[in-house]
Amino acid sequence: MYGGVALLLGLRLAVRLLSIVGLRRHNPLRHLGSCRVVVCPEGTQPCSFFNWIFLPASALDNPTGWTTIVNHEQAHVRQMHSIDILLGESVAALCWINPLAWLLLKELRLNLEYLADRAALTDETEKRPYQYRLLELAGADRAPRSTLPFNHAFLKERIAMINHQRSSRGSLCRYLLALPLFGLLVVGSQSCRQSTAPEIANAQSMPPATAEALPRTTNAHEVPEQDPVFEVAEVMPEFPGGTPALFEFISRHLQYPQEAIDNQTEGRVVLQFVVDKEGKVSNIQVKRSIDPALDQAAIDVMRALPDWKPGMQNGQPVNVRYTLPVNFKLS
Repeated sequence: MYGGVALLLGLRLAVRLLSIVGLRRHNPLRHLGSCRVVVCPEGTQPCSFFNWIFLPASALDNPTGWTTIVNHEQAHVRQMHSIDILLGESVAALCWINPLAWLLLKELRLNLEYLADRAALTDETEKRPYQYRLLELAGADRAPRSTLPFNHAFLKERIAMINHQRSSRGSLCRYLLALPLFGLLVVGSQSCRQSTAPEIANAQSMPPATAEALPRTTNAHEVPEQDPVFEVAEVMPEFPGGTPALFEFISRHLQYPQEAIDNQTEGRVVLQFVVDKEGKVSNIQVKRSIDPALDQAAIDVMRALPDWKPGMQNGQPVNVRYTLPVNFKLS
């Protein structure tokens, strides 16, 4: 369904392009500098598409009264706004389900009109006649919108912008004040994300682990280097019983090293490991170290983990990388 709607919107875009080509083929062509003016029937609203400018015959018979309108369309041609419109239309067709794509297309069209209006008005004395001309064009009987499908007047917004007092360069510096705020939001978001990980270990409440439960041996199971390892999978690996069961297992089996207790060493060890296709934990690495003894204690409890439910990608089990913090805190 998604592809079908996108295809229909793409076909609509193609039909609109063909309508512009047809309008060019069925009307005489004149040259205006580097631009080509297509002389259209009376009632056709001025428009441009690449280096074609569509004007009614009266605009060429009375060029003085159409100077600002021609300058407006020449600005569209000179700044190659047709490329922006086609890109916006294509994005809206592909992302039609997202309302922001259509909002972006509308704002893009409006901003291009603002740019062309600014180029057409070279001094303050031309503002009022230019606005009257826009109102006159909007009030006259025009051809159907399908004749010039990429033309959008935005008359009310354009007149408001023409009469708007232009901001000084100094006032634009106020927007720079938002950059430190944005940086604080990013840092705060990262801090909150890290702080949401629950404290797993506490020396006062942890029972000692037995040597059988925590074998201090090297990993017997390693993922071959040629096997791909996913950072994120469609279905992430899951410990039997879920995350609460994982935290309970670590809290019950993690042993605070006596050496670290004597030295009053605390902190968070961040481990990274791979849950392979069979659900086995392998390739354990210390990404953030606090103390060798605490690092080893965290590694030992990871080696003692039972098999997980493996991650899935496209319905197949895959190797997935997993990051887990282990907190050591003395009370």
